[in-house]
Amino acid sequence: SSKVALLLTENRQKNNGMFNNRTYEILMSGCPIISDRFEDLEDSELGEFIWFVDSEFQIQDCLKRILGKDEMVKKKVKKGQLLTQQKHTYEARSLEFLKFYMELAF
Repeated sequence: SSKVALLLTENRQKNNGMFNNRTYEILMSGCPIISDRFEDLEDSELGEFIWFVDSEFQIQDCLKRILGKDEMVKKKVKKGQLLTQQKHTYEARSLEFLKFYMELAF
């Protein structure tokens, strides 16, 4: 029911090349995300579906666009939701893990 989610990746995660695991859940829900800058996330295939900001002014600008129900925002969010449903589910991760394990075992 949220109109926008504010995402922050902890430095501990960033230092290990990880990003906030809630990213997937938020994208899957169809909620727009505003995030602090994090190159690994920006460069990932999910990065194009997230609004990255460096300042309070940029956050305000993003909020105006998102809450203004801009059609481009809706399309961006829907595309991110579909990509997440197709490639970033628990099932997809389980199959990747199984494949990796099978390569190691045999």
